Amino acid sequence: MSINPGMTMPAGPGQPAMKKKPGMAGVIIGILLIVLGIILGIVVLIATIGSSTSDVSSATAYATGDTGTVTLTADDSMGIWFSDAGQGRCQVTDPQGNDVSFTATPSGVTTTVNSYQLVATFTPPIDGDYTIYCVSDGSQFNFKIAPELNTAGMGAGIVGTVLLFTLVPLVGLILIIVTAVRRSNWTKKARVAQAQAFTGAGYPQPPAPGYPQSPAPGYPQPPAPGYPQPPAPGYPQPPAPAYPQQPAAPGYPEPPAPGYPQPPEAPPQGPSYGPPQS
Repeated sequence: MSINPGMTMPAGPGQPAMKKKPGMAGVIIGILLIVLGIILGIVVLIATIGSSTSDVSSATAYATGDTGTVTLTADDSMGIWFSDAGQGRCQVTDPQGNDVSFTATPSGVTTTVNSYQLVATFTPPIDGDYTIYCVSDGSQFNFKIAPELNTAGMGAGIVGTVLLFTLVPLVGLILIIVTAVRRSNWTKKARVAQAQAFTGAGYPQPPAPGYPQSPAPGYPQPPAPGYPQPPAPGYPQPPAPAYPQQPAAPGYPEPPAPGYPQPPEAPPQGPSYGPPQS
């Protein structure tokens, strides 16, 4: 008899019937979570990088020798970006005509977005329109004024990507394992219940394997009444105890002893006839 996953297994006498076998929904959901976690992780990573670099990509480009004008907000961290790793010098002026100091990017540190490289950073002191003028030390190139990369936003995006790549697939994997274990346990219990059902239906059980049991040591049992028991081999039997004979009732002869014939008794004397003896 095969075990159908969808059937309800009977249990032994006095036991409730088993529930249906757990389905494959947990496995399917687990697989979907694994795939979904990987896809979402890739999407979040791309969105994080795109949002951090979109400001640089969308900023207006100016050629060296030209003067650019941009509207900035106070305390924003801004950057000067050169195309094609150009070499040059720039001057930034605030809305009041004052020069704004900036900090060159440390040597050995390179930040590039769409062929534009970050060469210096500055912080606007006030809100308003700022002018920037750059000249080339060699070949011509373009420059932009755009925010620095949002490192905090990129960090949050990277953390979210890691969580999506690990936690969501991990939940899916756990769900698959739990479902598989539940299905396996149900199968084992169903087989036990099936065996118990057959046993309760009257099928004889084979004897337990092993060796024949020797009789328990002890004392010999008394014989059952009415049937003489043979003596145990090797041990003499004690003689039966002698009992005194009861005297015969008066007027009745004693019965003969068993095994020995008794001599006949003398016939009784009858009355004599004739003359009396002198």
